Order: sequence, then C-alpha cells, then structure tokens
Amino acid sequence: MWSFPKAGPEHSNSSSKLNEFFNDQDASTALVREAVQNSLDAALDPLEPVRVRLSLASYPWETLEPFLRTGQADETVDDHLSSDDLGKFADSFVGQELRCLIIEDQGTKGLIGETDKNNAHSGSNFVGFWWNDGISGKGKGSSGSHGVGKTTLTRISGMSLFLAVTKRCTDEKRYLLGFANLPYHHVNGRSYLGYGRFGRTIQQDGKDKFMPIEEASQIEEFLSEFSLNRDESGLSVFIPGVPNSVDSSGLLLAAVRDYYWPILKGDLVIEVVDRHSGETTTVSAENISMVVSQISEQEGRSRNAASDTEHRVGIVREILELRTSGNANWFAGNEPKLSLTAHGDIRGAVSKDCFSDDNLERMYSAFEKGQLIGFSFSLKIEAVGGEEQVGLVEVFFKKTDYKLTDNAQFIRNQIIISRQPSNIPAKNVTCFLIAEEQVMSDYLKEAEEPAHTRWFLNRFNEQKSFESDWALRFVMDLPAHMYRILSREDEDANTYENFADDIFSVTEPVGTGTKKKRGQKRKKSEEPDDLPAVKRSPAIRVERDAENPGFDLLPVGNLAELFEEENVSFPIEVTVKAAYVSALGKTRSWRDYSKIDFQFGKTIPIDISPQGAAKVVSASENTFTVELLQPEFRVSAKGFDGNRDLLIHPRIKL
Repeated sequence: MWSFPKAGPEHSNSSSKLNEFFNDQDASTALVREAVQNSLDAALDPLEPVRVRLSLASYPWETLEPFLRTGQADETVDDHLSSDDLGKFADSFVGQELRCLIIEDQGTKGLIGETDKNNAHSGSNFVGFWWNDGISGKGKGSSGSHGVGKTTLTRISGMSLFLAVTKRCTDEKRYLLGFANLPYHHVNGRSYLGYGRFGRTIQQDGKDKFMPIEEASQIEEFLSEFSLNRDESGLSVFIPGVPNSVDSSGLLLAAVRDYYWPILKGDLVIEVVDRHSGETTTVSAENISMVVSQISEQEGRSRNAASDTEHRVGIVREILELRTSGNANWFAGNEPKLSLTAHGDIRGAVSKDCFSDDNLERMYSAFEKGQLIGFSFSLKIEAVGGEEQVGLVEVFFKKTDYKLTDNAQFIRNQIIISRQPSNIPAKNVTCFLIAEEQVMSDYLKEAEEPAHTRWFLNRFNEQKSFESDWALRFVMDLPAHMYRILSREDEDANTYENFADDIFSVTEPVGTGTKKKRGQKRKKSEEPDDLPAVKRSPAIRVERDAENPGFDLLPVGNLAELFEEENVSFPIEVTVKAAYVSALGKTRSWRDYSKIDFQFGKTIPIDISPQGAAKVVSASENTFTVELLQPEFRVSAKGFDGNRDLLIHPRIKL
C-alpha cells in the first residue's frame, strides 16, 4: 500500500528542490548517469563486470492499479496525482496505456544495511535509497554521495514515482518498496506533505513503523506481472509514465557517452531493450566502438555527440595500453611544486622545472608528432583530524585533426564530470584527466554538486572535510597548465604575457625638437640638425591581482614631477587592449578574441579610485580607454578567468 504522510500545523508547505540540480540535463542523460552510477557503486565482485539492463515497455492502467492503492479507503494514488495543487503537472492516469522504464542490475550487492530509517547516518544503502533526502549512505570509494538517486528516478516519471525490488547479498532477503516525490497538496480536504512510500505499517515497541514489503507472494506477483527476475542480488526499478522523449536511442547514446570509461575497462556491460520491437542492444568493451559508430551514422541531434564519443573511445583504448605497456610517452611519478601565499595558504603548480631536460625533449617531440602522452602526479592530502594521505591524478594529451566540442574529459572514479572546463584554448587537442584512485576520488567528490557535472571550490570548502583546497585547485588547473608546457606557450609567456611586471612609459626627447613617427618626412623648413637621444621614462605600471584575477593601472614613482620634466600635462589618455593567450602565438591571440571570453564595461567592469582621478572614455569588447585627470589614480579591471593567461597591450596618447 502507498502511504502519504498528512501535514500537521507545524509542517512547512514545501517540496524537494533537488530536481533543480538536474535541469540542465535531458531526462535520459540524468537517468542513465544516476542509475548506472548507483549500480557501479554497489558492485559485488571487483573482478567481474556489473550488468545494467534498461528496458522500455507499456502497460495499461489496470495492470498497474493493484500496486497503486493507498491505505485510505476513499483515496487512490491517482487522486494524489490529479490534485489541483499540482498545477500544470496534475493528471489522471486512469484508463491510460503507460510507457514504463525498467532498470535491472546484476553483479551488485542490492540495497544492503539496516532497514530502520531512524538511523539516517548509519551508512545503510537501504535507508539512503528509500528514506534519506540529500543524505547519502554511501561510503568511501563511491562515485555518488548526495542521496538524490530516488529523486532522479522520479523525475522522468509522469506519475513522479517508482517501485523497486531488491535482493541483498548479505542476508538473501528480498524487499518490495516504492517512493513518490510530490509537492505539498490536498486530497478530499486533507493536507499531505507530498512524498509517499509503498510498503506496510507494522507495530514495534508499541509504535507504528513503515517498512518495505517482505511477503514472498506479493513480491512474486509484482515480478511476474512486469516480467522481472530478481533471483540474484541486485536492484530492479520500475518507473511508470515515462515521456516519449525517453526512447531506446536516447538511452543508448547516454550510456555510451557517459560510461564509455568503465565499459572499456571491462567493469560495465549495458543492455538497452525495447520490449515493443523486441530489439536488444548490448554494449561491452568488445563492441562499443561498433555501437558508437552506428549511432554516429544516424541523422539528428545525437550524431555529433556520438561522433565525439567515437573519437574519445579510440583514445581511451590508447590510454589503457599506454599505462601498462612501458611506453616512453608515459611519465609517471611526478609531484607539483608547492609554495605558500601571503596568507599562508598552500598552492601547487606544475612547470618545466618538474621535468628533466631529457623528458622535456621527449614530451615536446611526442606531442608535436600527434602521439598520445600521459603523466601521473602524486598529491599529499590531509583530512581534517586525520593523517596525511597520497592521492594520484593522471592527465593525457593528444593532438589530432579532429576538433571536439569539449576537448577535455574529467573522470572521477567511474563517472565523467561532464561540465568541468579545461581552459585549453586549442580545439585540436584531446585531453583526459583521470582520478580513479580512491584517495583522490574521495577528495574531489567533496567539490561536486548532486548531478556530478562540476567541481566547485566553495562547495569543497563548505564540507570542511580536508585541511586545504590546494589539491583541488591544482587538479582543476592541471590540463591547462600542462598544455602550456607541451605547446611551449609558457616560453612565449616569458617574453610578452607576464603583465605582472609590465611597465609602459611616456616617450619624449630631451631638449628641443620632436620625435618623428616612423615614415614621417621632415618638413623642408626644418633644420636637419641631429636630435638628442630619446629618453624613455617609466610612467604607468600594470599590477596583477592574483586573488581576483585582473589588473590595475597605477602610477610609477612621482608621476607629477616626471610629467613636469617632460612637459606633459593632464589629462592624458590610456588605451588598453587585452585577449586570452592563444596557443598559436601573440598575433593570433588578438584574432581569436571572442565576446564570449569577456567584454570590458560589461562582464569586466572598469573601476576608478579615488573618485575623480580618471574617467572612462569608451569601453567596447576587449578594448577600453580612460582619461587620467590627476597623478594619483587606480584603474581596475577584475573578473577574468583565473585559469587562462591574459595578454595585455597598453598605450599612452599624449
């Protein structure tokens, strides 16, 4: 029976907002990412692959109705689903034919741990899956940790619910349970909190407890009705009312795009079954290339995504071989250079100094030839109140003719952190950053939002699990910094990109006469006597702000005296042009600038202090002009991407 808790006078009118974390993912992607991740985290034998079957089927309301009854004599689940309080989502499903998605796994432990919800932090997978909201029962070494699996499962159901059967490897017990994720609503004048569960009420120690169904006959009836098999340990999930947008091709694309890594390693096999047509597609390490190739040949929105995946699959095969073959292009055992900021915070960096001259030459040569090249770095990590541990992160690069939509993939444990930016400017370079070793994976997991698509420094620091975030900063910057070394972009930086030391000057001759511009002819009336040497006097410096990426224009020395000596008077105009550094050189940096990078006066504000010291004359795209009105001034431009190097070109107009 379904049970929906009644709202009391002290309860808030609320609903879960966890769905908001998945709004930028299509339904198939969100479902596959969460469901497969849960199965991988529950692997029974690390030497055997986990198998996940995704099946689409249809059933009439009459078949589902026996499993959609409530404990209230005058209420059904459909009454809750059609409540006016659900607004545009209110719907009655009576008499409808319902598309359903079934998720079954094999080679997993099932929902193990105690079933008593009163110990929310017990580490029980069962309690975490059925009862906890935003509290995970998963421990170290897992991919997920946010306790939002059931929210993702209900998200694709038009009925906002699912039913499930689990068999546990620990005690061989089977349980039937369900969960509904509705907002606060009313039915027949009664107020309900929204969420509901399928199970049974029992008496224990004089109190009511809501527990899953253990009765074998009821479980067998459910399994038989929907053609499920749960003889082995694992989990079977039945999701009714899925939309037409969730189809076999979308599920298949999501499976290969988000889980090619564990598939290629032999840790995962995925089946996509269409019970309507009888078609079954199995994806394994042996045939994933063929499956992806077939998808990429199809017309439509999936073609580009499949083509990118096909390219990545080929490189991952090379990575797996590179790691174990003793190839000279595999540079293992590296360590970052550590330093302290002015505030005493640890920072890690990678530079040419981390490698020997011989290794640098091999790296440069292999990269330029388009060969796969890989590096591993050992990072020392200290948990709060714990001992220092060493985590391992790997990064791989290859120059190719294929231009990816996203040129880098970040993989933690078995899951792709799909929206993590690499800040590698070149589109013809494919990069993989892999953190599957447990210490490193558990560390980075603290920085992820529930959808596991990005790492965030503020989220990591809010968890207060580790003493420092330096390793997270290092890992996030590693692809871009290693690319700069391999492309030798860091060598160019020493000559023209380090604007922290940039000083620009006024140029005036000493004595009488004026300096001629290049190509300017002397007037006939002018005497051709020799002019004195040109004196270059430092006037304005550019100071970089490391904490808030950007720069300040500041006076150098006693600017008033300098201008008086050189017969220069205020106001003067200063024009600044900027662009992110391109791998193709200084000139190309200006050509490659895009409004998406930044815009002065819009995404990058121009601030002046003290008030009245200067004024902004113009600001457009990557150029701005200010008029300096007095010798003491600070012109600030902050808010750039701290992971990218900035080229800046200032000019003084007298």
